[in-house]
Amino acid sequence: KKKNKKLTLPWWFIFIAYGLSFIVVSISTLFIIARGIEFGDLKTRKWLTSSITGFFSSVLLTQPIKVIFMAIFFTLFFRRDNDDIIDDDNDDIFLDGDEEYLHAFDDRSLLTFRSKSGHIPLTEGELIDARNKRLNEIKMW
Repeated sequence: KKKNKKLTLPWWFIFIAYGLSFIVVSISTLFIIARGIEFGDLKTRKWLTSSITGFFSSVLLTQPIKVIFMAIFFTLFFRRDNDDIIDDDNDDIFLDGDEEYLHAFDDRSLLTFRSKSGHIPLTEGELIDARNKRLNEIKMW
């Protein structure tokens, strides 16, 4: 069988990504400064104020409303029917009076819990000491 391997980049590509991000931000900042010098002080303030106001109104108002409407739209129109999801495990099983239905879960099931740590049983001496201690506790009360 062919194993599906994810296409991953080497670890040092993160430095290239950060470098490219820094270069793009720096060039954008230089263009904003150059455009601001060209516009003049009053026009630059109005431009920055409208840009900041537009950004925050988009982040705080427009985008959340869009997300809510998209969630409602996809829930209403693209949701699967419940009939497809229901398991057929609850089939009617008819047993005789002397039979017992044993349902075993898969070991990898989410319904079973397997402890990671192993159980270490007590030795005979430890078991005798524990019994005597418990009997003494019962006698005290």
